[in-house]
Amino acid sequence: MWPRLPQKVQSAVANGRLYDLGPYPALADGPVFEYSAREVKQSVTGNGAAHKSQVSFMLGKLLRLEPPPTNPDESDALAVALCHAFKNAQWSIV
Repeated sequence: MWPRLPQKVQSAVANGRLYDLGPYPALADGPVFEYSAREVKQSVTGNGAAHKSQVSFMLGKLLRLEPPPTNPDESDALAVALCHAFKNAQWSIV
């Protein structure tokens, strides 16, 4: 029961769009959230058009990571988690 992938998988992954996930969101047993790349970048850097290197730099500063994340997948995961925390929690990083 794997999700059906679109014909141009690279484009879909680059745009963050993989649909028809079937029962997987239901397994989360809670709400499912979706953020656009622009929303994530805006939350982390203050600029929705920021480059990945800027996102990585800000993640390092905000989360006090030394060195900042260099793997793009790790950066993306941390950025989405931080975006979710900023948008859905009643706290901020000081």
